[in-house]
Amino acid sequence: MNKTRQTLNWRGLYQQRKFFDSLAKKLNFTSLDDWYQIKSSALRKVGGHGLLKIYSFSSVNILVSLYPEHDWKLWKFKFAKPQRFWHDLYHRRSYFDWLGKELGFVSFGCWYGVSIFDVKCQGGLAILTNFYNSSICNALKDIYPEYPWDTWRFCYVPKNYWSDLENQRAFLLNLGKEFGYSGYSDYYGLRLTDIASYGGSSFMKKSYNNSTYRCLKSIFPEFQWSTGDFKKTPQSHIAYRNSIFDNFSFTNLSDWYRIPISRLKKFGIFNEADLIEALKERYPAFDWNYREFKNARRKILQWKFTRLLSEIFCDISPEISILSDYWGLY
Repeated sequence: MNKTRQTLNWRGLYQQRKFFDSLAKKLNFTSLDDWYQIKSSALRKVGGHGLLKIYSFSSVNILVSLYPEHDWKLWKFKFAKPQRFWHDLYHRRSYFDWLGKELGFVSFGCWYGVSIFDVKCQGGLAILTNFYNSSICNALKDIYPEYPWDTWRFCYVPKNYWSDLENQRAFLLNLGKEFGYSGYSDYYGLRLTDIASYGGSSFMKKSYNNSTYRCLKSIFPEFQWSTGDFKKTPQSHIAYRNSIFDNFSFTNLSDWYRIPISRLKKFGIFNEADLIEALKERYPAFDWNYREFKNARRKILQWKFTRLLSEIFCDISPEISILSDYWGLY
């Protein structure tokens, strides 16, 4: 008789929600999001077996039904998800839409830098392992087919992707477009650092032993390549590199020593040697010194370190307002 009465009580949504509201207070839950950590076994222990039976023994189904006003993210349930939940492409896309917002992405291009670890930390590892052979690239191409993805831009490309010569060719053709190349001869100015910066270092090392001559000869056999011409830099490549002078202008030329190389990579400059080469062509009368770049980097690091220590010591002892005061104590 008691069992029958208990089952009938469970059939009312009011009684069901009242039970969960009371349970939330006992568990010290402060928001509905705290329910993401609940186990079905925990509900059984507090007398919720009959309620679980009504909802196919799914705590997720219970919460979604009792609190429809809450925007539930079903993938955030740590111990329970509806059966075959990820089989629905709609749910997979909803997850990636949410993940993009969580990571602060503002465009599709931001996805190129995401890692498997990022997805794993946000509860989406099962999507990659069960449906996309642990490949973010494969996942995004399936979930967002409306975007023209460049496979080589991903941190990790699908297995054996670079074994296909056509993929290598497509990579170099697009790289040529990025650099404004108008013909095969412009590729004489292509450097290993250019290829590596766009994600092609793995196939260069594995297939061509880091030789741009071997690479271009294999991928573009229709062109007669000359090893001697690789020592020359085509005008189109020089123009692309020199576009930095349209974007940066310093009154004092020595200020170029302090500019971070990371800000110049989009202009085809990846290290101090590249920058000095461009600067010597632009300002041949100035005595450029490679060591000054290193000294400038060292001074910036020292300044940052000194500033950090100043903040630390000021927190420890407010009387020490300047770092030099601290050193003067000894």
